[in-house]
Amino acid sequence: MKVENVLHCSFSAWFPRFQSVTLESVVIPLPKEVLEYLLDDGSLVLPKSSEPVSNTTSLNRDIQDEIWETDDTDTAEQPSFPEFDACIRAGIQMLGGAVFPKLNWSSPRDASWMAFGNTLKCTAPEDVYLLLKSSDFIVHDLTQPFLFCDHESGGADKEVDIQYDLVLRKWHTIDGVGEFRCFVKDDDIVGVSQRDMSKHHDVIDKSKQDICQDILHFFHSKIQEKFDDDSCTCNGLLPILHQIIQCGFPRLHHFCPIL
Repeated sequence: MKVENVLHCSFSAWFPRFQSVTLESVVIPLPKEVLEYLLDDGSLVLPKSSEPVSNTTSLNRDIQDEIWETDDTDTAEQPSFPEFDACIRAGIQMLGGAVFPKLNWSSPRDASWMAFGNTLKCTAPEDVYLLLKSSDFIVHDLTQPFLFCDHESGGADKEVDIQYDLVLRKWHTIDGVGEFRCFVKDDDIVGVSQRDMSKHHDVIDKSKQDICQDILHFFHSKIQEKFDDDSCTCNGLLPILHQIIQCGFPRLHHFCPIL
């Protein structure tokens, strides 16, 4: 894998071309001060004014209160990003009131245990901050995006000026049985697997041929020859048979297992 392949998988690089066949999303450039906040490995302190505007209790308020109550040493100062908070609120409202967040490549799915209900569902800026701040996947995006690239293309030592973005994607309750990963080589699909390899779903066995036909038709009509690389991986969501939503082009590395 080369550095340029990683850059091609960045959300903002492919989203404009595939916007009509993927989940509704809002892209917000990440300000320098927010980037520094996410990289700070000190206390988990959520920014001021990031809580919901309404009186509705945030799904993470109890967690935040517990963090403050148990910090009986030095009191950490709360950062404040009012303009960025306003952008997040506007994005959430635009997408129907609930989103799941990610950066250029990864979502903070390893931090879902921090949120009420163990989901990535966010309804306020503080929910977004909590997930991003708690995720090793996000740290990897911000500090080592080219770690697994070959040395000929620069690898981990490659210096690239990256514009980091916060991506808010419209929230959908997704059943794992409908998530698939496609493996593309020389601009054609060579393999398809379910994303969650830890579970067996009888419905996939029963509908395997139909699912494969739907995925192939979708790929040939919507994806083929449109992505920057002719070899890649592509995630797809099949919420209803014969309807496919393209979800992303993940990098291949240890956070994104092949099978």
